[in-house]
Amino acid sequence: MRTREEQIEELVDALKKSVCRPDYSVDILRRWLEKHIEEAEHRAEQRVREEIGRDSERLDWLAPRSESIEMAKNGPVLWRSRFKTMSRIADFRSAIDAAREVG
Repeated sequence: MRTREEQIEELVDALKKSVCRPDYSVDILRRWLEKHIEEAEHRAEQRVREEIGRDSERLDWLAPRSESIEMAKNGPVLWRSRFKTMSRIADFRSAIDAAREVG
């Protein structure tokens, strides 16, 4: 993955001939690109925070429905939970969301 600075420089190089005018310098273009990339980074961070929040809500809903938790000595933790959903959903997150809607 390229760094933010590498992305900005590539965009500046690609756009400076077609976009820059005497009253629109390469520095202005660079600042404009930096602003837009920063906004995109903030949107991505916000989406991640929202998904973490949804996962926390799912775990809060799922925790009291867990029948048992088994821990193997050198293996994975096995959770046994039961909940009903009205659909056949293979994705675990979607199944929990569907079950939460049912009640």
